[in-house]
Amino acid sequence: MPQHSRLSCWTCRLRKKKCDRTLPLCSNCRDLGISCRNGDETRPRWMEGGKAQEQYYLVIRAQIKEHQVRERSLAVQRRRVQNRPQRGDERSELLMNIDGRGVPAVKETEQAGANANNSSSIQAPLSSHTVEPPSSPVSASAAFAPPGQSYISADFTVMYLDYVFPFLFPHYRPTIFEGGRAWVLATLQTQKPLYHTAMSLASYFLALITQTPSKSTPQSPSETSQTAQSHTTLQSFCGRFIWDILGQHMEEASRAVRAVIDSIPHAPADTALVPRTRLLVNIVQLQVFETAMGTGAGTGTGTRAIHLRAATDVFDGIVRQYDSLDHVLASLDSSFSEARQGTGWRIWNIDQAAFRFAASVLLYMDIVESTTRQGMPHLRTWYPRLIAQADGTTKDTRRLRMEDVVGCQGWMLILISEIAVLANWAYQGSEVNRGDPGRLTELHARSQSLSWRIHDGLQHLTRDTESATSPLSASTCASAASPPPFLQAYYRPDSGAQLEEQAQVTRIWAYAGLLYLDTVTRQCACDNCASKSHKENATTVLALLQQLSSPAVLRGLNWPIFVTGIMATVEQRAAIRNIVATAGSLQKFGGLASTLHHLEELWKRPPQQHNEPPRTFRESVALLADSPVFM
Repeated sequence: MPQHSRLSCWTCRLRKKKCDRTLPLCSNCRDLGISCRNGDETRPRWMEGGKAQEQYYLVIRAQIKEHQVRERSLAVQRRRVQNRPQRGDERSELLMNIDGRGVPAVKETEQAGANANNSSSIQAPLSSHTVEPPSSPVSASAAFAPPGQSYISADFTVMYLDYVFPFLFPHYRPTIFEGGRAWVLATLQTQKPLYHTAMSLASYFLALITQTPSKSTPQSPSETSQTAQSHTTLQSFCGRFIWDILGQHMEEASRAVRAVIDSIPHAPADTALVPRTRLLVNIVQLQVFETAMGTGAGTGTGTRAIHLRAATDVFDGIVRQYDSLDHVLASLDSSFSEARQGTGWRIWNIDQAAFRFAASVLLYMDIVESTTRQGMPHLRTWYPRLIAQADGTTKDTRRLRMEDVVGCQGWMLILISEIAVLANWAYQGSEVNRGDPGRLTELHARSQSLSWRIHDGLQHLTRDTESATSPLSASTCASAASPPPFLQAYYRPDSGAQLEEQAQVTRIWAYAGLLYLDTVTRQCACDNCASKSHKENATTVLALLQQLSSPAVLRGLNWPIFVTGIMATVEQRAAIRNIVATAGSLQKFGGLASTLHHLEELWKRPPQQHNEPPRTFRESVALLADSPVFM
């Protein structure tokens, strides 16, 4: 006899349907193939009314439609199997279509498909059956089928490669000699979790883009009104379709992600290298997905921390076994060759390129997460051996150039990690030896050393950038043996413009690092304080942020914006709001809106007075309802 829960499932309550309360799935949800929140007495966040409830209702509708489409697709496949033509007939059909005699039939099918789509108001979201490339040759009927779900899959895949991925990682522009971004496409085609998370990101990105009307050309009042009306119609028409796609892939992504996470404890340490590196890529992509979507895929901040720790454990095991980045890369490809024709470039295979990218993102996450967690970075012992600290003009394949992935140069990120270590030491000392003069002296001495290293790094950064981007340097690079820099800028993205952009981002991180250091040493952060060195650093950060021309670059600066916001005066807070607003609707994609939300939560608190000790970074984060997550 089936068990029953005490209360109706939340999904049936949302749909206002009678629930039989059967465990583990009620009959309604089981028959429709939708998520069932049965036996859970805690009210979900999406059931508290407002926009979140409306959006989740759209997700449930998309799941119902996807289930209907899947059932119809299975029925069609069964009929095709029963009526499958012989190999000779299939070959004749293919030859007839190539010869052109089958084109009218295809056009008739296209017209019938278009009429069906119009009558159903786009009720056929992307099917999960188009996830992976077919294992057998495509039949003639499939090869000449009318535009349908496979075309939608291609559209969203290209959208992810051309727009979403570059928005998330605008500094990641591998050269043609390094294989470009081919590994991204290859992993989408071969790894189901990555595919569904990528499709979810593409759907969400498109949903946000359609919320922003085009303002490319000046218009008269009548044209403006007509454009606004057309945009509203487009948003309404596309919105239903996009949310259907998003709902389906979110569900598939959640299943695939759970499978990946469940496999982590069962992966022995002696597992082959390739499966472990692919597991690492999947977990890192999961972290990117959760942060960009502003969701934990049904999990919370604590679970995200668990996922990150799982990734660091996998990575630490790989590096400990192979001792260096070169050995890992060599083990991933038996034909690992030396520098290509003396140019200093190596063409990475799919697994090598994916591992280098995932390792860079993971090291960055480990550093930034240690500042909010106020603990020791888990991978700090590997930073000197894995992170390149040379200037932006040097290519060192033995180490990872962090600026090529996250924009900030490695030396500054390592200093951020050292400040986090100092913050942890200061906190532990304040709990045990409060007011100890010796510890206070050591704290300020270590703080001064870190501050000097940041300023020294800024001076070197200015010199290196000027020498790398000067016309004289560009002219001397051109020779009979190497193409002119103007041509190199096309197929070698590490041009002067990119180096200058990376230097700008590194400066922002450097001045934000000085602000972070001030919070560790409890420099005053109140508006009436006599010491205003932090105010100058905050002003510099805001001025540099206002010079950025891309919302994608701005999105990657969540951590500097948050640190600056903690130390900002009332006047500077308005500037931060304006900077975030420049990203438009895309501020919701990748954490900008979440960062501003956390700052607004802190700004609503009463200002600190003279007799109050200034808050540390740890204390500011502890005041938040949810710990911030920066990507």
